[in-house]
Amino acid sequence: MQRNNDFPSYSAKSPAFVVFMIDQTASMMNVSLGGGDRAEIAAINVQNAIIEILNRCISGINIKPRAYISVIGYGGQVGETAEIIREGWANDWAEDIVKAKTNKECIFPIIANGAASMNEGFRLAEDLCNNWTFGRKDTEGMGSVIIINLTKGTTIDIEDTHKYAFKIMSQNALLYNIVIPAEGELKEDILFPDYNPFDKDTSRNWIFDISSLLPKDIVETAKCQTGLVISSKSRGLIVSPSYYSAARICDLSLIIKGKPAFMDDQIIR
Repeated sequence: MQRNNDFPSYSAKSPAFVVFMIDQTASMMNVSLGGGDRAEIAAINVQNAIIEILNRCISGINIKPRAYISVIGYGGQVGETAEIIREGWANDWAEDIVKAKTNKECIFPIIANGAASMNEGFRLAEDLCNNWTFGRKDTEGMGSVIIINLTKGTTIDIEDTHKYAFKIMSQNALLYNIVIPAEGELKEDILFPDYNPFDKDTSRNWIFDISSLLPKDIVETAKCQTGLVISSKSRGLIVSPSYYSAARICDLSLIIKGKPAFMDDQIIR
């Protein structure tokens, strides 16, 4: 059973590992509640979240390697499985991210082409988690491990998706799902519910089960500093067309050793 306890903080000596999974299947081109298409919202969400991570890796005028970031795309091509779009230490991302932000561009391809293969995305994410854990065995420490899946919330292979997702959570990684609703699907955002918002939707009711229970320190941070109404049974699930859902998750989940969850020394805005 997944533990609902204090989650590891992170530092340069004990870096975080963050994996973003972008659903690139054909239905992600559908218009979302917010007016943009789902594929665009997912890609920009990841860019905004990486900016949040970089802000948390700032020390003076430098960006420290406090986090390693991998971005996976799944379902982007007919017949293709998941692939790594890009990965690297936080400081390796800085130049391109700042340039894209300045030019109001997105560094990730906005793709919505193939068939639903979320299970392949989770299979690759599990491999990356295993490799990360194995590679950190002989080092000083390992910080938070966070997986953020941005999706429309459906797949053709629920059983395999469940299997790989639960393997990820069994490694004490936090697994978040961001479901980007289609136009007309949602009256208001759903943030970290303690109930299944898709209970009557058989195509998506399973995604609540593969969203991690929020650790106690994250629950307390959310209550005290954001005013969110969440409980000890809240899950790592957001249903929203916002471009900042993934950044909000990083804001809550990446707790730097010796520093509060919210900091003022941001240079990337």
